[in-house]
Amino acid sequence: MTIHKMTQDFEIKFWDILIWFMQEEGPLSKFMRWFTDVIHSKAGFFTVLIILWAIMGFIMGIVLGRVIWILQLI
Repeated sequence: MTIHKMTQDFEIKFWDILIWFMQEEGPLSKFMRWFTDVIHSKAGFFTVLIILWAIMGFIMGIVLGRVIWILQLI
């Protein structure tokens, strides 16, 4: 099997999987519908909000820690 044939087969399989994944009844649409339902409930909204703030705090802690570490080297 040549490289050209292998890349063509890979590309066809890749697009078949991607098209299936993004169909109207595919996994992506089902997840988006579920996530929208969760967001529209009060408890789900607050849960997502708390998770987002926790992620932002974690990232800011990493950035500030790195800045302090760099300033100690100077």
